[in-house]
Amino acid sequence: MKKKLLLVLLAVSLAFNLAVLITFGHHSMMRRSFEKGPEGASVFFKDKFKKTLGLSDQQAELMEKERSEMKKAMQPLRDGLQKKREELFALIDEENVDNAKVDKLIGEISSLQADIEREVVKHSIGIRKNMTPEQRVKFNEFLKKHFKKPPHGDQPMREDKSF
Repeated sequence: MKKKLLLVLLAVSLAFNLAVLITFGHHSMMRRSFEKGPEGASVFFKDKFKKTLGLSDQQAELMEKERSEMKKAMQPLRDGLQKKREELFALIDEENVDNAKVDKLIGEISSLQADIEREVVKHSIGIRKNMTPEQRVKFNEFLKKHFKKPPHGDQPMREDKSF
């Protein structure tokens, strides 16, 4: 009996230690992948696109400038979206939910999401201007692949799945 218990404890300990090592390794790898360059931009993003699309140094710098401008334009939109979502969750949590307020907030959230989408498209159009036709084809392939995925890598919600 003691032998079985020791084997079970050893297996659990080994599994736990392995999980901890994998977690630390993953976090370390992700941290290095997204290290910031001198301008505060993600080195991973810049290098990945430069290599994948075959960008020159000048094209990569122009792309990074466009990306930086897009981030500045989108920050107030993202902040507003976060605020509206917090308001919506607060409304949902109330004892007597005001459906008119909920509908209004959902409309405002939708409008902010549309504004964010406009900024992304505007950014994509802006960076395409500095690309060769071959680079545009590769960029379009990247966009199609990227936007086919559900947000944050999640699977779409299905009715047959419970919480």
